[in-house]
Amino acid sequence: MKKEQKDKIIKATALTLEMIFDSILGLTESFLVIAGGRKEVYRQLYQGEPTLTYRSFCKFLDSMKRRKYIEIRQDAQNSIVFTNKAKLKTADRIVRLKKSDGRYLLVSFDIPERLSTRRNNFRKVLKRIGFKQIQKSLWVTDKNASELVELASVEYQVKEYVASFIVEQSDIDQSIAKILSNDV
Repeated sequence: MKKEQKDKIIKATALTLEMIFDSILGLTESFLVIAGGRKEVYRQLYQGEPTLTYRSFCKFLDSMKRRKYIEIRQDAQNSIVFTNKAKLKTADRIVRLKKSDGRYLLVSFDIPERLSTRRNNFRKVLKRIGFKQIQKSLWVTDKNASELVELASVEYQVKEYVASFIVEQSDIDQSIAKILSNDV
């Protein structure tokens, strides 16, 4: 598969996850999400008009299941549930719903070099959540996203190397405020 085609598939997957996430949270009417979101996904993949059928939608759900973004539970409701991988992929949207409460969430980690891929993935999630770097392995945000940090540390198997703290006051409050106000 060519890199260009792979990038399109990744982008379409992210757009679809966002569309599903928005409709679950009721941020927009599901009809508008499906109508507008579906076209955008197809535009990204094929640069043409959508031709969504029941069969293609089922194939898409199966693909999402194979790639471990969703689980289909065979219970009374036959529900579809986001996996941790999908939650981390849409972490920025989850955090957007949270309000700042005047406290800071600090995350510090010291992940060994032999786990550099896991460390890089963990760092990407921190950035997606909205963390800003204070020092090499010290990150801060003004939103309480501790459950997402926990989820990411478990998902990437680096939990034993990660520490997080919720603080109301520190001796570097002015520096933190300056870092968080810069949208770099």
